[in-house]
Amino acid sequence: MIKYVINLKSATERLEKYNLEEFKRHEATSRQEVSEELDKRIVSMYNLPRHNHLARCACFHSHYTLLKKIVFLKQNNVLILEDDAIPSGHPMPDTFDPNALTYVAGWFHQIKMMDNSQVIYDSKCGVNELGDFRIVGAVAYVIPRWEVAAAILEHLDNKKRWRAIDIEFYNLPIDKKYIYPAPYLEDRSESQIDTKRKRYTNEYYKLI
Repeated sequence: MIKYVINLKSATERLEKYNLEEFKRHEATSRQEVSEELDKRIVSMYNLPRHNHLARCACFHSHYTLLKKIVFLKQNNVLILEDDAIPSGHPMPDTFDPNALTYVAGWFHQIKMMDNSQVIYDSKCGVNELGDFRIVGAVAYVIPRWEVAAAILEHLDNKKRWRAIDIEFYNLPIDKKYIYPAPYLEDRSESQIDTKRKRYTNEYYKLI
C-alpha cells in the first residue's frame, strides 16, 4: 500500500509520529497560498470567520492536488492521511473494493449539515456500505485505483462551486464504504482549520 500524509511545511512537529520510510509526505496548501479563484469557488456559511474559510479552501486544495498526483503517477491502493491521523489499534483490511472510496476514519453526521442530531446506525465489524448519512472529516481514506481518483476529479471539475472536500465526497458518483471500527482516529493536536474545535474522532466514527 502507498501511504501519503498531508502536511504543512510549517508543521514539522506533526510529522514526528510518522515513519517517513513508510509514508510519503504531500505538502499541504497554506491559507496564504489560496488563490483568488479558489477563494471565490469554495462556498462557506456566511458567518464562517475569514481565516476558517481560507483554511477550508487550503484543505480542499491539498486533497485535490494529491488526487491529481495519484492520477498522474497511476498509483493504486493508496492510503491518504491528514497529519493528525493516528492508528486506533484496529486492523486495516488486506483488500478494498476496487470501485469505492473507503473511509478509515472520520465521524458520522446526518446528511443535512445543519442537523447535528446523533446518527443511529448498526455497523458490523469490517467493511460497511455508507448508509443514509455522511462521514465527515477527510481524516483518512483509501483510493483503491487511480481511476477512482480520476472519477473524483472529473466530478469536481464539472462543478462551478465547491464546498469543503469532505462534504463533496458524499456527493461523488462512486460507491462509499467504511471500515468499522476505524483503523485511524484523530490525535488531540489543535485543528488547523478551526482552532476553537475541542472534539476529536474516535474509532467508532463519533466525536468525543
